Amino acid sequence: MSDRIVFGVGATKAGTSWLWECLASHPEVGARAVKELHYFDTDDTGDQARQLAGFSRARARLVANNAAPRRIGDLDRLCEVIAGNREGDAAYRAFVSGDGVALDVTPSYGLLPVSAYARMIAGFPGARFIYLVRDPVERLWSHIRMEVSRRMKPEADFDARTRGMLRRIVDDAGEPQITTRGDYADAITRLTQAVPRARLSVLVSEEMTAETVCRAAGLEPHPAAKERAHEGRPAEMKDGLRRRAARFLLDQYRFMAEFLGRIPAAWRANYERAIA
Repeated sequence: MSDRIVFGVGATKAGTSWLWECLASHPEVGARAVKELHYFDTDDTGDQARQLAGFSRARARLVANNAAPRRIGDLDRLCEVIAGNREGDAAYRAFVSGDGVALDVTPSYGLLPVSAYARMIAGFPGARFIYLVRDPVERLWSHIRMEVSRRMKPEADFDARTRGMLRRIVDDAGEPQITTRGDYADAITRLTQAVPRARLSVLVSEEMTAETVCRAAGLEPHPAAKERAHEGRPAEMKDGLRRRAARFLLDQYRFMAEFLGRIPAAWRANYERAIA
């Protein structure tokens, strides 16, 4: 059983779908037909129950849409792994292992404790970890739009709802489940405490190419099968609110400037708003 696997551990709304598409299409990778496996973040029985319920809904959609039998079969087997015996993570290792390098791109892994990363390394000594970062304001705005789309009723005002959620975040520290997913400083600090630096790649989403992804995964360059994932439903962020969001996220810009040794060009405008 191979110990080679690529873990995509976040960040949410920073390009992880395209990361999975790029790697899953690589001839050296043997990926299951499920992007987010949610194994290491479901040790708790409550988390297991919630995730299995989500997978059950996903399976119903796949069946309704006449999805490929392999996708449904992989999802069924994954549910068995999540609900089954976790001793030594043996069932998970058997599930992901096959022909080629294994792949598990689950953004919520970016919230795991250091001990979980150590466990992942112990189970897969040849593992590589990839963490994506995106302009903090743009990542936050994308996450807000996704959450509002999920929660709102059809007749609601989408733009007003998105701006209202952003105000709750920057003014009242609301919606912590959104801001936590974009806390690059915390995630990278935890990752570097357990993952050898040579096996951890932090990629800037706006600069990411198939070549840089393959290099981070320890693979030969190979063109991606698909273009970048779509951005979801658009909504306008007014200039004043954008400035407030940038200032709210100043610590993230500062951390990444120090970690990368620079501010990515695509982040420059929002970074200037943050420090103004």
